[in-house]
Amino acid sequence: MSSASAGTCAVTRPDRRRNLALFGLSFGITLVVLWFATGQSIGSFLPYFERSLSVTSGYSEAMGIEEPARRWEYVVALATVAALLAAAFASTRRLRPLPRLEVLAVTAFFVWVVFKHGFVRHDGHSMAFFSAMAAAPLAFASSVGDRSRVILGSGIAVVAFFGASRTSLDLLNPVKPAR
Repeated sequence: MSSASAGTCAVTRPDRRRNLALFGLSFGITLVVLWFATGQSIGSFLPYFERSLSVTSGYSEAMGIEEPARRWEYVVALATVAALLAAAFASTRRLRPLPRLEVLAVTAFFVWVVFKHGFVRHDGHSMAFFSAMAAAPLAFASSVGDRSRVILGSGIAVVAFFGASRTSLDLLNPVKPAR
């Protein structure tokens, strides 16, 4: 969460430096206050930090699950990401280079986070990736010309979501449950 907040401060205009400085200061003060409020000592911070790094660096390896029947999802995930990036590139073509790069970097960070969330434990978690990717192209629907790319990107992700959920489309049929 804090990395997303810092990233937001870094790209928010105006006064990026001021935003980052205020974020860093408020983060540091909050950390110190909450650290001592929970009864921790100064000497326990370094071991806590080291163990946290150890846990997070080994998370993907320790928690990884791969269901062989879901390998097709990687191909569809690649197509979904490609459609999102196409929408991002096309909708930012009128921006100056630096703002365009910022938008594309935030988009890439978003894709990385949701991909990691959906595919480290590659079982039913991929549904989270595909649902996020179904909504993501909407951020690039700035003009009528972008509509086809947005529909394509969202459509691929919605179809993949239903495939990943392994549910029948009969669930969407209102007549069958009414009987």
